[in-house]
Amino acid sequence: MTFFCVLRQPGNLNFSVQKLDINLWILPGIIGRRVMFCDVGVKLIIESPSTANPEPLQFSLGIPLATEGTLSDLVPKFYTDRELANLVFGNTATAPVIVNHRYHYNDGDSDMMLAPVKNSDCKVQHGDKRSPYSLWDIAVKHPVVNGETIYVRLRFRVHRSGRVWYWQRLGIRRSYVITDIRINELRDKPRLAALPDFVNESKEIQKAHVFLIVSSRLKTARVSPAASYVRLLEDRLWEPYLERRLGRKGDIFTITHWRKATVNAQAPLRAFVEHERRRPPAGRVALITLVAVIGAFILLLPSSQLHHSILGSLRIRLDAIYGILSLGGIIMVLRISDTYIPRVNRAVFKFVRWIEDWRYRPQ
Repeated sequence: MTFFCVLRQPGNLNFSVQKLDINLWILPGIIGRRVMFCDVGVKLIIESPSTANPEPLQFSLGIPLATEGTLSDLVPKFYTDRELANLVFGNTATAPVIVNHRYHYNDGDSDMMLAPVKNSDCKVQHGDKRSPYSLWDIAVKHPVVNGETIYVRLRFRVHRSGRVWYWQRLGIRRSYVITDIRINELRDKPRLAALPDFVNESKEIQKAHVFLIVSSRLKTARVSPAASYVRLLEDRLWEPYLERRLGRKGDIFTITHWRKATVNAQAPLRAFVEHERRRPPAGRVALITLVAVIGAFILLLPSSQLHHSILGSLRIRLDAIYGILSLGGIIMVLRISDTYIPRVNRAVFKFVRWIEDWRYRPQ
């Protein structure tokens, strides 16, 4: 299962973590796929008294997901867009301002510098196939000084979600999904080639916030612990932030929020939720039952009678459209082998991604 964490890199500047924001976006794709984004925001205070002059800062992020090899820096989105900054931070009183050639913002708790990262120096180490884990080394672009408060916000596109979003099947149908989110839960360490010292380098987090955004087509079942709140998402307002539409026309999304103060190895944050597919309406159940009864009747008829009956004529016509019906089988194969597409043919995976990005482009 593993866990989210923020780690200090040996030999680098020391810091404390004031806040950790995690947004998990479960969005629709094509042919039954789910597109998953993981946004991580970290608010840090530099605690290196010997740092009289500005120095570069690097730290590590542990993410219990197999992310793709690139990240997106979300901080520049807030520089000149007050409405977007207020939407993300839930504060409508302030706007980003420039102080000493750097953008600053007050999130309601304190002033902080909006710190971009240097993408070329951000590197990732992935776990093995059985452990979908990504350990990212993050390099802040601008040097920092002792006592300075900075905020970094990044987006990772998820390739494999592991237990964070794990579908369960009843027969061949994916009927419900479990979500297990943990922060600073050090018992289950990931399988990495170069394993960091999680015990000594994982930083205590003063405030942790987890937001899970899913379609209302899924019904919430068991939740532990009780969420801080569950509400509907303002879908259109989030399109500039996501750079895509959330879903199809008429789709409604819910957001579930957990929060916890003072998250460390002795008091980790654990959040579990189970979502079920909504049951089909009575009309659909009746139609399926009717088809099943007709199928059983056909199987019981002698072949000589079946050939000269109405059902025999119908069978001839169905043979003509068999090629069209086989498309459903192709889609089923693609859905089952979705996890293996990137390894079998990365070009196919990129093409599927391009179609999804085009299909859900902002309007």
